[in-house]
Amino acid sequence: MSWKILSQISRFASTATQNVTKSAPKILDFKQIPGPKYYPILGSLNDFIQLGKNERLHLTVDEMHQKYGNIFRIRIESIDAVFLSSADYIRSIFAYEGKYPKHPIPPAWLYFNEKFNIQRGLIFMNDEEWLQHRQIMNTFLLKDMKWTESLIEMTCDNFIGKLKRILDSEDATVVENLEDELYLWSIYSILNLMLGSSTSQQSDREFDATVWEFVTIVKQIFDSSSKLMSIPPRFADKIHMKVYKDFENAAQKSISISRRLISILSNDMQSSENGLLQKMRSQHLSEDMIVRIFSDLIIAAGDTTVTTLQWMLHSIAKDSQLQDKLRKTITDEPGNLESPLIRASLRESLRLYPIAPFVGRFIENDATIGGYGIPKGVLTIASLYTSGRDPMNFTDSHKFIPDRWLRNGDQGEHKVFKSHATLPFAMGSRSCVGKKIASYQIHCLISKILKEFTLESKNKEDVNFKLKLIGVPDKKILIAFRTTMPFTIDVNVNP
Repeated sequence: MSWKILSQISRFASTATQNVTKSAPKILDFKQIPGPKYYPILGSLNDFIQLGKNERLHLTVDEMHQKYGNIFRIRIESIDAVFLSSADYIRSIFAYEGKYPKHPIPPAWLYFNEKFNIQRGLIFMNDEEWLQHRQIMNTFLLKDMKWTESLIEMTCDNFIGKLKRILDSEDATVVENLEDELYLWSIYSILNLMLGSSTSQQSDREFDATVWEFVTIVKQIFDSSSKLMSIPPRFADKIHMKVYKDFENAAQKSISISRRLISILSNDMQSSENGLLQKMRSQHLSEDMIVRIFSDLIIAAGDTTVTTLQWMLHSIAKDSQLQDKLRKTITDEPGNLESPLIRASLRESLRLYPIAPFVGRFIENDATIGGYGIPKGVLTIASLYTSGRDPMNFTDSHKFIPDRWLRNGDQGEHKVFKSHATLPFAMGSRSCVGKKIASYQIHCLISKILKEFTLESKNKEDVNFKLKLIGVPDKKILIAFRTTMPFTIDVNVNP
């Protein structure tokens, strides 16, 4: 009996070992990852031939995913890059990012810093310097957010008041310069957070003119650096190309204006100990470091928050039923500026229109992703435009359906198969440091706008997504703002 049992155990173990051996996946060589052929003799011409125009890079990469699959390899200048569109592969990027995650930075920005020996903020920091300052900013921007809420709400109220004045003075419903007004709102939001109180109560015309100058400079930086994505900046500088000179002038002015604004906040205005400026000083950060972090924070936050708001307003303005549902959640809970449907609408907007359609990390150690061995140092890139619109991840993937993110029965997550196929703020220790502030800003402003106005899209043609360093509308967003009539209850009184 015991011999039979031992024999059965032996046969079972042998079979199990064989099954494990058979099922053990073979790790394929990095060079076996499919992708377009690279011709060394063509040099940087490969980039143009394979990737095409920068403004449609998201579409080119999407087409490559259709051709090569969820993972493909391409050589960009001298860098090996691996694009990933599978939700699970995308998560792997951040699992291999290491203790000090490194991300790609626009070449023009790097060249400018090198040329003028300029030290910048968190975006440009690496290794221990990055970790030290990131941990400080995490405390202020990610852990305790209560101190920001009243300041953000005040700035949103100021915007609503200004919007009403614009509509009254122009006797119109469409705000022609909506993007500019949102830019001003975004920058004043950051300034108020820095000060810890309202700058509008202490500012003068010179200060407001400086803020407006900053708006124009930030827009120039994104516009010119986007054009330089397909031109080596060192070469563009050497042959005196106007696009590089425009970028260089804008970058220099942004640093100068940042210093000027910090000086005004420090010397001419009364700051609160609850403001970010005093919080940073309490950690013994130098004035130079404060300027570096502030400058990058406002540049990164300005364009991204404004563009997200434009996409979200445009989507809501096209759907009157959704608008009514959103407005009902606001009136049902007047003190709640972050209703589940408002949150879901932002999440859905970022899924369809990711501000950063590509998020990359240089992996710290050798990795295995998608069955392929990937050497350390390789740039791995999440194709979020593709993954966010993949029907394998989301049903009706090309439609704006915020309800898919709600968890209440039939409107719940059955429409979301892979929620991590959309990661607008990235993941891991180098995820967006301003994600909580940006989310509250957008939730708050959208809620207050819908409380006061009914929106109607006035774009006669479809507005499409194009890449301009970030994902922006290819046409001007036109929205009619009409004052919302208060809800009334008809009461019939019989004579």
